[in-house]
Amino acid sequence: MDSNRRLHILVVEDEADVADTIALLLRTRMSADVDIVGDCERAREALAANDFDLVTIDFNLPDDSGIEFLEGYADDAKAPPMIIVTGRGGEEIAARSLRAGASGYVLELYNYHENGGERCLETSLSFIRNEIGEPTGIYGLSRDVTERKLVEKALMQSEELFREMAEVSNDALVVLDSAGKITYWNPAAERIFGYSSNEVLGRQIAPLLSLPGEIEKYDAIVLEFGETGDVALPGRRFESRSMDKSGRVIPVEVSSAAFETEGEWKAVVNIRDITQRVKDQETIRRSAEELRDLVDLAAHELRHPATIFKGYSTMLLEYGTDLDSKVVKDALEAIDRGADRLADLIGKLLDTSRIGRIAVSMHMEGVDSEELVLGTVAKVLRRSERVINVKPGRVERDVVLDREKIAEVLTILLINAITHTAPQTEIDVSFEQVDSETVFSVADRGPGIPEDARERIFERFTQVEDVSHHSKPGIGLGLYIARTYVEAHNGWIKVEHRPGGGSIFSFAVPTTP
Repeated sequence: MDSNRRLHILVVEDEADVADTIALLLRTRMSADVDIVGDCERAREALAANDFDLVTIDFNLPDDSGIEFLEGYADDAKAPPMIIVTGRGGEEIAARSLRAGASGYVLELYNYHENGGERCLETSLSFIRNEIGEPTGIYGLSRDVTERKLVEKALMQSEELFREMAEVSNDALVVLDSAGKITYWNPAAERIFGYSSNEVLGRQIAPLLSLPGEIEKYDAIVLEFGETGDVALPGRRFESRSMDKSGRVIPVEVSSAAFETEGEWKAVVNIRDITQRVKDQETIRRSAEELRDLVDLAAHELRHPATIFKGYSTMLLEYGTDLDSKVVKDALEAIDRGADRLADLIGKLLDTSRIGRIAVSMHMEGVDSEELVLGTVAKVLRRSERVINVKPGRVERDVVLDREKIAEVLTILLINAITHTAPQTEIDVSFEQVDSETVFSVADRGPGIPEDARERIFERFTQVEDVSHHSKPGIGLGLYIARTYVEAHNGWIKVEHRPGGGSIFSFAVPTTP
């Protein structure tokens, strides 16, 4: 047998506590893999389906006796060695067991002393054979194992407590032997990494869970642990990365502790999946960046109207009686434009705040697409003298939408086009019904949007130019609001390159929800 292979032992015992005790001894003292069955029928099925190195059998079983079970394999040369383990019996039963083919006989007897104390004796019996192998007698050896039994009971209770806690833990709990092989794998480990317990027991943990480039590093840690019992950062948690069965990389938090048993170092490794924590940290980081950008942009936007208010109000106060009516009118119009810009900024901030806190409320009604577009264009032209071409497409019916919100979307796209194009260039607005959607588009001849920014510009506080070189009005909220309003209609919005230069912003809403 391969000396590196773990023994595979079958325990046939109908009393659960006795079976667990035997299994615990075999696992801890022999590092064996142990299967437990409670009757002869299942034992025969297990032997037929598996290769076992050893079988321990209770003398009395629900469906047969251990001796009759042994006799069934007396002529089977391939049968593994079998040992009778019982708490009842005597020399006659021991002899019958050995004649039936048992490789050994273990008897546990409880003797009561005069002081009422209970002592446990463990007795082993074997044949005395002559020179031709015939049994001529029986010899036995008994020893007091009371203290060992108490320790075993305490160990079993401790292991049961550990397993009960491990079974309900949300963290992966893995027990390793000194070679870094997995000897215990709890349900949370199965859930996090996708491997069942049967798939991992006896396998090295480093190649199983480590990233390809980090296997050698963890192999070295395991080697040092097997020699010295030193574990990485004992008692402390550290963050790392691991890999599940599918190859997905998982951020994890790891802690470990070592213990020595039967002269061998073992380790308990606690692995916590921190995927959600990492996502939350990234959200916090991005929110902090957005807040810094907002402060920078808002300061710039507020400074512009404030400068206008201060400059023109000072001029009017000091020289108002000496200025002609045209200069006064120009000053008042500049103040009015500054007030509009300030009102627009405050409005977008309030809209964004509401969007972040409550669901967008909708007032749906049938609307004539051409009337909606022409009315919005007219309002925009009152604020800016530009050429805006309206190009109707095929429209067969009214579109059901929230008039105020879609008008706001069109206004945002038109103001963006005006802001980012030269005064002499024209802007085209089109609309048409395609299949079940009504599609609106605003096309300009501006500098265009880089391909890698075409999704990002619909996020809050995002502008194509760097915040520190902010030169155009706005704080990066318009397109975010536009996307929110369109998606509230179960629609879509996008930006594309316009052939010949510029951008085409398009959005669609269902014609009939």
